[in-house]
Amino acid sequence: MQPLKIKLSNRLSISQAKNTVLVAFMLGILLSAVQITLDFIKEQRQMDSVVLQVISMLRDAAAKSVYDIDEQFAGNVISGLFEYQPIRNVKIINDFGGVLQERARPAFEYPNYIFNRFIRMLFAADKLYTIPLYVKDRERPIGHILVSVDAYLVAENFITRSGLVILSGLIRNIALAVVLTLLFYFTLTKPLLRMIQTISAVDISRPASALLSFPRRHAQNEFGLLISTINFVLTGFAEGLKERDQAEEALRKSEMKYRTIFENSISGIFQVSPDGRFLTANSSMARICGYASPRELMESTANAAKTLVKEPAKRSEFQALITEQGAVKDFEFALLRKDSSVITAVINAHGVKDENGRLLYYEGVLEDITQRKQGEELIRKLNKDLEQRVLERTAELEAANRELEAFSYSVSHDLRSPLRSLDGFSQALLEDYQDRLDHQGRDYLQRVRNASQKMGHLIDDILNLAMVTRYKMKRETVDLSAMALAILEELKEKNPERSVTVTVADGLRADGDKVLIRVMLENLLGNAWKYTARIENPRIEFGMDRQNDEPVFFLRDNGAGFSMQYVHKLFIAFNRLHTTEQFEGTGIGLAIVQRVMTRHGGRVWAEGKEGAGATFYFTLHTGRRDDD
Repeated sequence: MQPLKIKLSNRLSISQAKNTVLVAFMLGILLSAVQITLDFIKEQRQMDSVVLQVISMLRDAAAKSVYDIDEQFAGNVISGLFEYQPIRNVKIINDFGGVLQERARPAFEYPNYIFNRFIRMLFAADKLYTIPLYVKDRERPIGHILVSVDAYLVAENFITRSGLVILSGLIRNIALAVVLTLLFYFTLTKPLLRMIQTISAVDISRPASALLSFPRRHAQNEFGLLISTINFVLTGFAEGLKERDQAEEALRKSEMKYRTIFENSISGIFQVSPDGRFLTANSSMARICGYASPRELMESTANAAKTLVKEPAKRSEFQALITEQGAVKDFEFALLRKDSSVITAVINAHGVKDENGRLLYYEGVLEDITQRKQGEELIRKLNKDLEQRVLERTAELEAANRELEAFSYSVSHDLRSPLRSLDGFSQALLEDYQDRLDHQGRDYLQRVRNASQKMGHLIDDILNLAMVTRYKMKRETVDLSAMALAILEELKEKNPERSVTVTVADGLRADGDKVLIRVMLENLLGNAWKYTARIENPRIEFGMDRQNDEPVFFLRDNGAGFSMQYVHKLFIAFNRLHTTEQFEGTGIGLAIVQRVMTRHGGRVWAEGKEGAGATFYFTLHTGRRDDD
């Protein structure tokens, strides 16, 4: 590379010197104009202050001359005002507009007409001051004094001072520009020329070995940064040559990989010209279309859409979509193979355009979905059969429910009548023939009564269990705290002699069927009330905890409890962990509780210790849901 030879007039330092001088000149004028403007405003304010001060000194005398209608005294007042040179015209008038006295003198004029016009343009008009005149005990003015001031005479010193400001500013800025130009040349241009000479000697054929060095004093300034950047570019250029070779190798491998995917894909891959001719196609494309090879497919097909799409309507739809939208997605159609057989295929394709928007070709993927469609048809038939089975099963369940309702009716009416008769006649025998029966006879009759009553309770529980299963639920927000307190109050009314410490947390709410939830709480609270009957200081607590970020309600008592080895039997109908002699019951209550929880989509479980009480847990949704 040949060293650069730069003409003196083209050197950056000379150009910067010109620009610096021009900028300094313009900046000097601008700053001087700003300073002159500020001085002019200040001068105007000072003029107003002086004139008003002069007028105020003679204001009372002018008012007296008007009040006394003394023209000679008014003339003396005007003479006093004319002692201030800038005043050109003074007029004293009364409150009717009549002139009492008036005097004027000619304006100052420069001999030079052009200069005089410039000065008068800058200080365009005389300034007029109108001062009202007052006398004692009069609120309204008795007249006015009008004073006209030659603005130029007032600003004469200002004009002289402004000229000096402009001149000194220009000299100062030109001197500053010269100093900055010299400083710029020795600190920037000269080192830059030296660096250019060094760079011109670099051998570009070996960029990595041609790194530049620079003096230590430039390590932290722009020259150091520039040389470091040049070295970085040279290093990057060398790395770029290496990366180019690596990119070419990666491109070759990528093309090989693409070719492998193209040839081995089970889906048909193709490229078609805008007029419908195949440009490329893989083996799977030929196989799906029924041809022996991609070459045979391309040679035998003049227009892909007309040859392969069997139905004309589908062909028109495909051509309209690909033309208007430039792409089709999951387009399903009947494909006509070479041997005239028909398969179901799906195609995804889009148009490829050049940088000018001109369509080059279409490319896409074709899949044979015949087996998938057959499978879908089979699934559809199976679903139809399943729906029929569900209908049949539903009919069977409805018939079973009707039988269960009939059984419930039979239990409720047909079985209750004999039980009521047994209980009633037994009670009549005990009351009417008590004297004729010995102790053993009375005991037998009492046992008959107890058995019939127990059977009645058992029938009630069985009916309740059936009711829980058949009952049509209606979900709503249920106040569990209020419901529990109401049930406990009913238990206290039945057993007023008992003293039980009851704790019910406030604000317990859940979504569910109010009737079924009350049945559940009646059974749980009834059990807690029953199994705390034989201990001192019985306690029952109803509240809510959170387990695994889920609200869990609990009912805890300190009653008889149970052994955890039998916990799996708690919720099975007719299974009891205590004898009838210990605690009365039928073994249906907890089965009802579990059935209610199942219908609500919740869970119920228990923990206990024999002789130390039990805790029953259950979950209910605490947010509103649709009715079942």
